[in-house]
Amino acid sequence: MAAGKPVIRADHLSVRYEGEGVAVDALKDVTFEVEQGEFIVVLGPSGSGKSTLLNIVGGMDKPTGGEIWYKDRELTGYTADQLSDYRKDVVGFVFQFTTSSPP
Repeated sequence: MAAGKPVIRADHLSVRYEGEGVAVDALKDVTFEVEQGEFIVVLGPSGSGKSTLLNIVGGMDKPTGGEIWYKDRELTGYTADQLSDYRKDVVGFVFQFTTSSPP
């Protein structure tokens, strides 16, 4: 496959959850690109950040650091309305269990 612009690009993504004196890094400095037509698998043990990563790529959540791009659009700075349009026009989710879907 000829190299072109990536469809999805993550640059140094990080997600940190902070609680009562405890910080948990769900994602730390994640960088990758996905080309048009490329098949990828997100694989890892429970708690490794798979769902967190997919929620960011899908526009459901925002990272605490880094950038996520769809084609030439940087999603990190999108407003809630812009992310809603992105999800409506670009992204599709299939939830394994109904408890995984937002209310």
